[in-house]
Amino acid sequence: MNHLEAFLHDQYVGTVRPDPRNPSRVLLDIDQDYEPDIVLSESFTAMPGRRAAIDAASSFLGGYVPEGDQRDRMAAKRGIDKNDLFALLREFGGSVAGAVTLRNPEESPAYRPTYEPLSDKALAAKLLQALKDADQGLPEDSRSTLPGYQPKVLVARFDGQWMNPHGRAHSTHILKPQVPARPSRVFDEHYSHQLAAQLDLATYESQIRRAGPMTYLAIERYDRRVDSRHEVRLTHQEDLAQALGLDWRDTDVKFQEEHHPTDSWPRSQAAWPW
Repeated sequence: MNHLEAFLHDQYVGTVRPDPRNPSRVLLDIDQDYEPDIVLSESFTAMPGRRAAIDAASSFLGGYVPEGDQRDRMAAKRGIDKNDLFALLREFGGSVAGAVTLRNPEESPAYRPTYEPLSDKALAAKLLQALKDADQGLPEDSRSTLPGYQPKVLVARFDGQWMNPHGRAHSTHILKPQVPARPSRVFDEHYSHQLAAQLDLATYESQIRRAGPMTYLAIERYDRRVDSRHEVRLTHQEDLAQALGLDWRDTDVKFQEEHHPTDSWPRSQAAWPW
């Protein structure tokens, strides 16, 4: 596969190809008929018929891939270089944060997402896998991912049943297992969600739940909704690191330097696009 097809929602944006000069960069060529209804990214202009600014487009798309140990382990399991952006998007770009999807150009027009019911035992195994292997508990055929450092599992929930997404099928929930070394973290995060909801700052739900021996935090994704036909609808988003064009290769770039907390955030100010 020498290119991917980029979509925003179900609108064709253009093609993504590896940059032959730098594996940590990709080439995003905007289709000449692209007429955006919403802004793809605040970090560059998606002009129809033109190639997007390479560094900005790479930082934007790289902002969707796994981070830290999860990137290392997930790349190793797929036999790819952790700094090869095109390979990471090929393997994991089918369902990311927001409404961007990177699709196989040979995908059938009749494509339908597939899901597999998860028993409590199977769910507990996925949570344990994410905790021990730092690989988001993904099945071998999954093309889903989210950034972040905490162990997590991406699942869908239909009619009260947890479902395992296959291929580029979309998740609806993020499940975070309790980390033995930091057992209070999931409860602290759940409390912050409840507080935000009470202040009318958030409408998504979160719950502390158990699957076999595993305690986990289930978070409803704010960038997903399920319609009456059990089809998952997407809401576009990019985080501030993407909008600022911060370099995706530095997994600490979006975090404050603990030894210089007053003058170091974001840590890569030279990467700002303004």
